[in-house]
Amino acid sequence: SSGVLATPMEIRIPRIKIKTHQLNQLLGERILIQIDSWKEGNTYPNGHYVKSLGKIGEIETEITALIEENQATFYPFSPLALACLPEISNK
Repeated sequence: SSGVLATPMEIRIPRIKIKTHQLNQLLGERILIQIDSWKEGNTYPNGHYVKSLGKIGEIETEITALIEENQATFYPFSPLALACLPEISNK
């Protein structure tokens, strides 16, 4: 198990210490981390790896990261809502 410092997207949050057995697989990945504790006197909080969101820099990964960071929830439009949309012409 390797101990590393992960750098959050949000610059106001300090780096987070995590331990992982899969360090090589996580390098270059945008990952979701849960902060577990921050003991008094420690420079960095402790956390753990939750899941990988994809390769850093890929558009789908970055969109997913923003959605996770802002805790946004999306649901498909209902058939009734879709029925209100105007028709698209292929002119």
